[in-house]
Amino acid sequence: MPQNTKPFVDRKEAIDLFERFIDFEKPIKKPFLNFYGMSGIGKSFLIDYLTETYLHNIAFIHISFEPGAGDYDYNFIINQIIRVLRPKTDAAESFRQFKEKRDQWLDESKKQINRIENTILASGGSTIDIGTSSQNVTLEKLRTETRHRITQAFFDALDKIAPGPLLIILDAIENLLPETGIEKETPDYAGWLINFLLQIADIMPTARVMLSGRNHIRYDSLNTKCNFWELLHLPSDDVVDYLQQLGIKDEDLISAIYGITNGYSLSVAMAGELWIESKGSLCEEDLTTEEFTHAYNNKLVPELLMRRIMDRADDHIKPMIKYAGFFRYFTYQVLKETLIPDLREEDFQRFIKYSFISKTGRHYQYHAELRRLVTGNYLEQDSKNFRRDHETIYQYFNNQESIEKDNDRRNHDEQFYYGIYGQVEGVFEEWENTCYRYYNTWQTENLKLILDMIDEIQQLFSDKQKSDIYSAKGKLFERYYEWDKALEHYFKSEQILIDVGDKAGRGYTSLNIATVYYRQNDKTAIRYIDRSVAIFTKLGASHELEIAEQRQNDIHKKFD
Repeated sequence: MPQNTKPFVDRKEAIDLFERFIDFEKPIKKPFLNFYGMSGIGKSFLIDYLTETYLHNIAFIHISFEPGAGDYDYNFIINQIIRVLRPKTDAAESFRQFKEKRDQWLDESKKQINRIENTILASGGSTIDIGTSSQNVTLEKLRTETRHRITQAFFDALDKIAPGPLLIILDAIENLLPETGIEKETPDYAGWLINFLLQIADIMPTARVMLSGRNHIRYDSLNTKCNFWELLHLPSDDVVDYLQQLGIKDEDLISAIYGITNGYSLSVAMAGELWIESKGSLCEEDLTTEEFTHAYNNKLVPELLMRRIMDRADDHIKPMIKYAGFFRYFTYQVLKETLIPDLREEDFQRFIKYSFISKTGRHYQYHAELRRLVTGNYLEQDSKNFRRDHETIYQYFNNQESIEKDNDRRNHDEQFYYGIYGQVEGVFEEWENTCYRYYNTWQTENLKLILDMIDEIQQLFSDKQKSDIYSAKGKLFERYYEWDKALEHYFKSEQILIDVGDKAGRGYTSLNIATVYYRQNDKTAIRYIDRSVAIFTKLGASHELEIAEQRQNDIHKKFD
C-alpha cells in the first residue's frame, strides 16, 4: 500500500507503469524500466517518491552516478546486492563462500598488477611476461579477467539461492555513457554494467532494474528487455495540484508560478520550497505575486539548487564546490596549491563533470550565478576566513614562480581581484596604476580584462574607489572610440566626486570629459576644460594645472 505524506504531483501514467513493474508475483517480459528526460525535469524527484512510497517491504539498492555522489565499481554494486539479500538464511553461506574466493582473487590480482606496473616503470614498455608464462598480458586484460572471474562466481552464488524481490535503481546513468561519462576500468562501463544486470535478471526472475538519466539508454541487448518512458514538462493541472498540496491557494500566485517555471519540474519544486520558506523567513505575511516572482528569479532558487547539489555530493567533492567558486578560472593545480592541499586528481575529474562547470581553454569556470552565491554566502557567514582564503590566492598568483607554472598572464592580472576581495593593503592602488599603464601603452584588451573582473566585487568599494573605477572604464571606452559610453562613466564618476566633495578628483574628471567632447568636435569641451582649470587653480595644484592648461589651449584654439 502506498505510504507517503509528502506532496507530489500525480504523474499517473509513470506511477501506473512502476506499479506494474514491481508486481513481483507476475512474470514480466521486460525486467528493466528506463525513466529519462532533460535535466531538472523531475527524474530524481519521481524516484525519491517511488522509493519512499512503494518500497518499504522490498529489498532494493539505489546508486546515483551523479558526478559528486561517489565512484562505484562493480564490486561496490555486488556488495550492495549482497547486503540487501543476506538476511535470507539460505543466502548467507553462499555469499560467504563467494566473498572468500573474491578476496583471494583480488589479492592475487593486486600482486600481479603491482608487478606489472613496477616492470613497466622500469622498462618503459606496455606489456611484460607474468611468471614463467610466455604470454604478454596487459594491465587491462588482467583487470578484465579478474572482473570476469568475480562476476561469474557471483552469478553462481545467486543461482544457488532462492532470493525474493530485488529492485536495483541506478540514477544519473548518463554519466557512464562513453561520449559523456567518467572513465571506468573498461571503455564502455555502461555497456558492461547493462549486460551484468541482464544476467542477474536472467538468474533471478524476481529482480528488476530501474534506470534513470537524461538520455534514452541505447544498447541492442537492452531493447527487448526494457520499457522506456520519457518524462516531459508538467501540465498546468499537475502544477496546480502540487502547489495546492503545499497550501498555496491564491490563483494569481499559482498562475505566476506556472508562468515562471513553465512546468519545469525542478523549478516547480523550488518554487514550492521558496513559498514555504518565505512565509517564515522573508516576511510576516505571505508574499505578493510580484514579490514572490522577484524572489524566485533573483534570490533563493540558486540557493536551493546549491543546497541540492551539496546534499548529494560526497566529502571529497564538497570542498571543491565551496572553494572553486572563489576563482574566476581554476585548474587542478591551482586548487591543490592554494585552498585544497589534499585534493586528489580522481576527485577533481569527477567534479568537473558537473553541469555548472564549463571549460575555457585549459581552465575551468564556475557557473556565474552559483559562483556569486557561493562567495556571497561564505563572505556573509565567515568574513575573516573568506578574506584570508582570498589573500592566499592573491599571494599565489602574485608569485612569479606560480605565474610561470600556470603559464597564463591572465591569472597574473587577476591577482588584483583576489587581493581586493581579501582586503590586502595597497592592492586597489596597484590595480588602479595597472589600469592606467595599460591605457597609456594601448594594451586595451588587458585593460578590459582587469576592469571586467572588478565588476563582480563593486560592493566592496568605497564611494571614492567606485568613482575611480568609473573613470578607468571611461578611459577603456575611449580606447574603443565609444564616446557615449565613455561620457556615461565619466559622468557617474563626477557625480560621486560631487557627493563626497572631492574637488581634485572632479578636476581630473572634468578634464577627461572635455577630452572626449574635443575628440568628437563638440564645443561642450570648452565648459568642462575651463572648469578643470578653475578647480586646479583654486587648489594650487601646479602639476595638474599645467596638464589642464595645455589641453585648454588646444580646445580654445580649435573652437574659438
